[in-house]
Amino acid sequence: MGTATVGDDKVNLYGGLAIVGALCCPILGFALAVLTLMEAKRCGKPRTLAYIAFGVLVVGVIVNIGLMSTGIFTDLLS
Repeated sequence: MGTATVGDDKVNLYGGLAIVGALCCPILGFALAVLTLMEAKRCGKPRTLAYIAFGVLVVGVIVNIGLMSTGIFTDLLS
């Protein structure tokens, strides 16, 4: 695998897309967060953006469960 050269990593790109994807489409956000984590590990960069994306995913799931369990989600759809 070797070391990455300067400017060869896509950690910031994947990280930004993972956070936006976590807000819009959780499955896409999860996949991009995993890619961010792997790319950051490969390049030796901080994994902060991946952790933020995972956090946004967890908060989104908790909010959705709360909305569904209280019935607010179905009221919003009708």
